[in-house]
Amino acid sequence: MSDVKMELDWGDTGVDQPDWTFKPLPQACKEKEVAKAGCHTPQAYRFKDIYEGRKKQQLRKCLEAERKQREFHSRPVPNFRQLHERQAAKPAVHRVTQPVTPNVLKNSAPAEMRRRQRLKLELESSRPALKPLPSQSLAEPRLQIKPFNLSAEKRVQKRRLFNAQTSQKQEARRQQQEEQRLRKEREDYQKHRQLTTFRARPSPFSITPR
Repeated sequence: MSDVKMELDWGDTGVDQPDWTFKPLPQACKEKEVAKAGCHTPQAYRFKDIYEGRKKQQLRKCLEAERKQREFHSRPVPNFRQLHERQAAKPAVHRVTQPVTPNVLKNSAPAEMRRRQRLKLELESSRPALKPLPSQSLAEPRLQIKPFNLSAEKRVQKRRLFNAQTSQKQEARRQQQEEQRLRKEREDYQKHRQLTTFRARPSPFSITPR
């Protein structure tokens, strides 16, 4: 720290000027004063130095490991002859895959059997008990048979009649439409023929009075 000098102008008063020069205390005095005051360096700064040292050491190890990985390491040529001989001497084992029933099927088969048994028991329990009929009721006829006639033939005849009437109506409508078309074509032809007929017109340049 540079010395700071302060000078004052006392004039010609005849009084001795005091020495106002700032003189800093030496470092040893400062440390003694700090020790007397009971002030110490914060521990955070000491831990900071420790952390910085460990960080640099770890970084140095990483760089060294990367450098070793980049180094070239030669590898010997494999002995293919020995490998082929070992492969040839090895006995060939043919393995056949054995089918394995999935656990789903193993568990589902007994479950299906139990379900069928349960349904059978429920059906038997819900079925009403039948009482035997007396012998007289078995001898008597319980159903009275009556003659009957199917309406298929009537429906066939009605359908044929309906189809004939429908075809007659369609044919009459078609003939009517054809007659209307021919009549319209004839009228159009007559109109076109009248328009194309030549008619003489008087000459506009004739001098003969009319």
